[in-house]
Amino acid sequence: MILKAVITGDLISSSIFKPEQRKTIQIHLKDVLEKIYAIDETKFFIFRGDSIQGIINNPKYALRDAIFIKAGLKSLQFDHGKRASNVDIRLSIGLGEISFYGGSIQESDGPAFHFSGRELENLKKSNRSLSLTSADDGENKKWQVILGLMEDVMTKWTISSAEIVYNLLLVNNEAAISEILKISQPAVNLRKKHAGWEAIKATIEYYEHSF
Repeated sequence: MILKAVITGDLISSSIFKPEQRKTIQIHLKDVLEKIYAIDETKFFIFRGDSIQGIINNPKYALRDAIFIKAGLKSLQFDHGKRASNVDIRLSIGLGEISFYGGSIQESDGPAFHFSGRELENLKKSNRSLSLTSADDGENKKWQVILGLMEDVMTKWTISSAEIVYNLLLVNNEAAISEILKISQPAVNLRKKHAGWEAIKATIEYYEHSF
């Protein structure tokens, strides 16, 4: 069996946004997904305006891509009086085989799609926003705990926290990030600490080392 990953997601409470805000979110989301394609050639499709799906050919990068997408969206700011963004996305990673490739991702099928799609519905019911599911129940339980802890960290992100994580996953160079954000390197380090970067980095590395 050739293991693949499928990420399925939808914007949380998308109906609260005004039409012009929804347009801004979609443009920003497209930019985030294009950056993922430039890094690992994963192509995502946006459908119904507020949902996404993509096949990660190397499942090693699935968790990194999911956190990158969340950080990218949570760095958007509409209300300048708020420190945290109203924008967030629910993401379900399914690990498994893809048994059929259709003319488009929506026409493809296999266990990876089933795990991803079913768990997305469970996320909606449980008020959670990130999951990783495979055929291994023991691994699923383990990652439910780990990603639950990660969600606690990400829920506390300010816009600047999400922005620093997004750039660290994109560039991973503090001097370059200092230039991009127009802040000092000590400020970069402070934002990393507030964002819980070391815990996020350790979780991603732990996941990637399993491949």
